[in-house]
Amino acid sequence: MGTQLQLPACQFDSERSVSDVRMRLAAELRVWWGSENAGFEAQLAGEDDFGGDLWANLPAVDSKTVARMAPLFEKHLGSPLDIKRIRLGGYEEIEDVIQDLVYEAPSSK
Repeated sequence: MGTQLQLPACQFDSERSVSDVRMRLAAELRVWWGSENAGFEAQLAGEDDFGGDLWANLPAVDSKTVARMAPLFEKHLGSPLDIKRIRLGGYEEIEDVIQDLVYEAPSSK
């Protein structure tokens, strides 16, 4: 099966604590993505043909972008993101990243 997300036992005293940490991480990932995505869209602003065909088959959130989110995982969880858990080919949207790497990750205590 998949690699388990290791959460430091001393940091969490209940499942609620784990849930709270995951919710805070998810919220910060959304903010980070909004900032990241806004920068990209700003670069394209005003261009009539910004290579729509070029971007058509690419994921909205590629795996390298997800890897750049790793410091946020360490900040909230106390351990780095295992980059082997990142879906090859990326994700359709930030909510897919959050579901896969934040909420579906089992915790260990």
